[in-house]
Amino acid sequence: MKIQRNEETLFHITEGIAGATGPEFFRSLAKHLANALDVRYTFVAECLDRAQTQARTLAYWNGADFTQDVEYALRGTPCEKVIEGNICAYPERLQLLFPEDKPLVTLGAESYLGVPVHDYRGKVLGHLVVMDNRPRVFDEQDVRILRIFATRAGSELERCRAEESLRRSEAQRRTLLDINNAVVTKLSREDLWSAITDAVQRIVPFDRLALSQYDPKQKRLLIVTYGGPYQRDDYTPVGRELKLDDSPAGLAFTSLKYVLRRDLEIERMTSSEERAYNHGFRSLCALPLVVRGRSIGAITMGSLQRAQYSEADAEFLSEVAAQVAIAVDNVNAYEESQALKARF
Repeated sequence: MKIQRNEETLFHITEGIAGATGPEFFRSLAKHLANALDVRYTFVAECLDRAQTQARTLAYWNGADFTQDVEYALRGTPCEKVIEGNICAYPERLQLLFPEDKPLVTLGAESYLGVPVHDYRGKVLGHLVVMDNRPRVFDEQDVRILRIFATRAGSELERCRAEESLRRSEAQRRTLLDINNAVVTKLSREDLWSAITDAVQRIVPFDRLALSQYDPKQKRLLIVTYGGPYQRDDYTPVGRELKLDDSPAGLAFTSLKYVLRRDLEIERMTSSEERAYNHGFRSLCALPLVVRGRSIGAITMGSLQRAQYSEADAEFLSEVAAQVAIAVDNVNAYEESQALKARF
């Protein structure tokens, strides 16, 4: 009888998700899994960073409807061990076991079962979770059902990522080509910066994009221009000095590495970031401009949205910064030559 009931459960879920792909697949899976296992909450989430410290829900069923997808830190949550590759079950006292996870209190969650979602190589991509606001002993068949559909979720997530990667790759290629053309054709600083901001914004959203250059005579990093929809002049005005040890641009300039802040609400480390946060910015990425192994400045991209920039974005923007560095170096050389002509 129990075997028949389990097979009926599998059939019910499989039928519910049949034909669904992308976001609709994850939503259908969460809803039908919750109904089939008689639990209040179900969600599917993916890891956002290489260190696997952050996750974002792809679908979250709360027993009555889908909630807005959320991003959260894994530390101190029952999901933390699942992302390490473990199957974790907590039949009761979930809130007491994880006191740092305050949303569990809001949800009234008492029991939890989570299984990792893998890609075809066995790498953990995310996790599939069911929770209830009652104590619940999850048996082997519950685990089996979650593992079956975690495998299906892994395949779909991998497919979605491959599809998105192809789209982004083509868009990134066009962006780099546009910037490369600007390097060749735009000799004035204003025309060059306008072409760069237009090209970048088509693929990586920002509210402010600032260019800073290092003045070797003054030994200062100064903002020389900026673009984007956020146009308040009292924020990063032209001529403002960015301290080398107290700003993302300065840190990127000195380290020759990008500086990524996914959430300024909890990651502010410099006074410059504090100022950005007070202006409403919630994420940023600063990248060095390097020519012939020497840093000549930096670009800083800021967004009013949390988690706007990922490590993958930072890697791509590093390629953009390399092109921008060449362009800025060319403009500097052109301006110097024009100044010499004017003298003679």
